[in-house]
Amino acid sequence: MKKKITLIMAAVLVCVMAFAMTACGGGSNGGGSKGSTLDVGDFTVSVPSGWKSFESTDVFGEKDENGNSPVKTDQIYLVKGGKSEFDVFSKPCVTVTYYPNETVESQKTGLSWFVDEMTDMDYTAQGIECAAVETKTESFLEEGTFDTAYYIFMPLPEGGLFLANFSGDELKLDDADVKTIMESLALK
Repeated sequence: MKKKITLIMAAVLVCVMAFAMTACGGGSNGGGSKGSTLDVGDFTVSVPSGWKSFESTDVFGEKDENGNSPVKTDQIYLVKGGKSEFDVFSKPCVTVTYYPNETVESQKTGLSWFVDEMTDMDYTAQGIECAAVETKTESFLEEGTFDTAYYIFMPLPEGGLFLANFSGDELKLDDADVKTIMESLALK
């Protein structure tokens, strides 16, 4: 039963992400230099060389006169080697979200309902002790295989937190580009 629910929820999440990104585009590739700064709205972040950013949209928000969903100012997709917004499904991608007035523990608890296995790991960014979690979930594409995902919860001194998540075999917590992204996060 848990396996069926996990598969259904994974399919629903993929659909929601696909709808959210159809109105996206026009991202930045970081200007060809390591650490070019991108203004997301609520925060800024460095986009490493060879990466492309894609806006996130609020599919449940009020549409504009052209029927487009509003752009979210608290989330961005950064895709290594990305060319189109659909690359978030097939290329290494870091999703960064800003949560005002949320706590690390409440976000970790929210993850646990669909994750089969979680491992806490030590991580530091900008001199801040972060909570890093490695997760294993059964792949909804190939039964019997598991996907690894990483979540970094970075609490902010002024309240709230940044959540960065990524998956796949190509990116790890100690990846230089992941470190560049995490070290550059700043509220506006």
